[in-house]
Amino acid sequence: MPNLDRMYPCEYRDLPEPVLFFPGCVPVHGVDLVEPVQAYNKFLELVMQYHEDAGIIVNSFVDLEPAALKALMEDWEGLPPVDPNGLFVRSGSESELTGSDQCLKWLDKQPSGSVLFVSVGSGGTLSYEQIIELAFGLEMSGQRFLWVIRTP
Repeated sequence: MPNLDRMYPCEYRDLPEPVLFFPGCVPVHGVDLVEPVQAYNKFLELVMQYHEDAGIIVNSFVDLEPAALKALMEDWEGLPPVDPNGLFVRSGSESELTGSDQCLKWLDKQPSGSVLFVSVGSGGTLSYEQIIELAFGLEMSGQRFLWVIRTP
């Protein structure tokens, strides 16, 4: 990250072209980054403190993002190891598990690589209007999908 700081004198959100942050990752437009990263100087302060950490946990798993995680898990001089947290499986009542079991059975019956996985993650929130819009878009796409969503 400090190298990017020397390459770009402005905030990421102001860059006209996408930026390659890490080898193995897709270049990203600055406006598509979360707000703290758009304000690059503040983000850089955080990155400069990474060497003090014992490790970094990434909210993903290898089968979902193999190239990006391979690049992140390489030995980066001066940085702590990076590890994906994998999938957290919630144990719950039998009624909760029955719904999950039905999803897994349905997923097992689909052709390999034919299902779109949709999730904003545990830190993401969508408004009611955004949820409705996403639902319409998914339905109209005709694509098989598995949507993980929390109730607001």
